[in-house]
Amino acid sequence: MKKFLRIVCCALLCIILLWGSIPVRGDSANEVKLLYTIVNGRVIITGCEGEAEFLEIPQVIDSYAVTETANEAFYGCRSLKRLVLPPTMRKIGDRSFYACNSLKEVILPANLEKLGNSAFCGCTALEHIFIPDTLTEIPESCFRACPALSEVNIPCGIKRIGNFAFSGCMGLERVTLGEDVSEIGERAFFMCGVLKTMSVPSSTIALGNESIGYIPSNQGAVPMSGFILRGRKGSAVQEYAEMCGIKFKPSTDIIRRSSAFHPSKRSQQVSEICVLSAFALFLTVILANCAKKVRH
Repeated sequence: MKKFLRIVCCALLCIILLWGSIPVRGDSANEVKLLYTIVNGRVIITGCEGEAEFLEIPQVIDSYAVTETANEAFYGCRSLKRLVLPPTMRKIGDRSFYACNSLKEVILPANLEKLGNSAFCGCTALEHIFIPDTLTEIPESCFRACPALSEVNIPCGIKRIGNFAFSGCMGLERVTLGEDVSEIGERAFFMCGVLKTMSVPSSTIALGNESIGYIPSNQGAVPMSGFILRGRKGSAVQEYAEMCGIKFKPSTDIIRRSSAFHPSKRSQQVSEICVLSAFALFLTVILANCAKKVRH
């Protein structure tokens, strides 16, 4: 029986060690301390101490829900590579993650209500961003100068894309606009040089100066060669295209729906579940063998 208990304890210890190896909050290689303030019973994250590479902000601190990141909370945090925000988060402040130039992936919470101006501006390594459909606006310069960003899905619910929102996203190859977008601000998609085409819904009634299809040149901003705008006949986007000298193609298939599925987050969860399931099976086999030995 003592041998049986020793085996069980060893197996449980293995599972505990495995679970501890899965990153939960902060960076295992460095001590990271979140800085925060409590206002009216809610926690506002104001920054951190330490060189965090992976940061998962908790839902609760000191028994209060974490609901916000302050303006410039992680401004210029060069070590940060991956960020997960809690489902309790409702607001990301202005320039909260400005110039975090190692940040590759951001998982925004499904209940987020407000993104600040320039929140992720200058995140030059940012490759993936999931935008929830609870937002109503992509604010000014929010993802400006994010050249590694290759695809953007603007979900239904977003009504306005602010000035310079995706300006300078030079690697942007695909943009999908939700059917509720009514306004695209000045130079919102300026200097997106590899973007070949873009469909704009008939709900869009205002397009700012040089908002889509323009790149810089020695003569100033000029329309991109070969770029195609798609939309309904007689729509504001057709008027914009003709005024700017951009090729326009009529399209009726421009209603877009977004998904709340985030492949990177799902794959991480699946990996953790698979590993833990394997260890649970391993433990079951050990216990079964030990039980047989005890009976004999």
